[in-house]
Amino acid sequence: MIRRPPRSTLSSSSAASDVYKRQNFSKAYDVKYSDESGSQIYAQQTSYGISMRALAAVLGVHGDDRGLVLPYPIAPVQVVFVPIYSKGNENEVDSALLPVFDGLKAAYRCVYDNSAKRPGEKYYYWEMKGVPIRVEAGMRDLSAGKVTIVDRLGGRHEVPIGSAAQKMDEIISQYGAQLAGKARAIFEGMVRDASSLDELALIREEKRGMIRAGWCGDMQCADRLKELAVDILGTEKGCERERACIVCGKKGTEVYTGKPY
Repeated sequence: MIRRPPRSTLSSSSAASDVYKRQNFSKAYDVKYSDESGSQIYAQQTSYGISMRALAAVLGVHGDDRGLVLPYPIAPVQVVFVPIYSKGNENEVDSALLPVFDGLKAAYRCVYDNSAKRPGEKYYYWEMKGVPIRVEAGMRDLSAGKVTIVDRLGGRHEVPIGSAAQKMDEIISQYGAQLAGKARAIFEGMVRDASSLDELALIREEKRGMIRAGWCGDMQCADRLKELAVDILGTEKGCERERACIVCGKKGTEVYTGKPY
């Protein structure tokens, strides 16, 4: 089970950021260098890049009570094949399903699960792992020239074997769009708008999500917001729009504010 942080918090994950750490850590860990005169100087440090917090955000936002729900591009296993055996027909099923597996494994990160576990156990295991796509088939389906493709969000598709590769691309695209739509709904549900400092302070006090407001770009106005325990997180790329500064009233840009951690 993936435990999400309460959606009522005002916090946001600080990831993919650049931070000037000054000499805070170099003094704490005694990291020094010799300058041209031979003096020992504490190093100035910065930090930049995608951190593990980005992965934690993916797991927290998309996960459900059955385990991980991974976006297709980052899933270690993108497609798992689950042959359904009965009455000792393993060779017959594998002979019909393995060519489908071989045809797809060049384009996708695939696993063929021919373990002795029951089909239900395999489903549960790979769902817990967050594998986006499952291909399942027994001898009856294979004799009819079809397989069933199931995505991690529950969508089921009966597909002719001959068009499995073409349909796979379509199903993966639909899965990604659905996953992004659910994440967007969660995000939008956490955002509140504020038109005045009093309104912003009230939202901050009630911890009702991130706050969208206007900012003129002046650091004095940013400092005023910091006094209310919120930081300017930035704008959403491609969605920039004008909005009067919530502090001074001057022309500004709509930004998201909150408390990063």
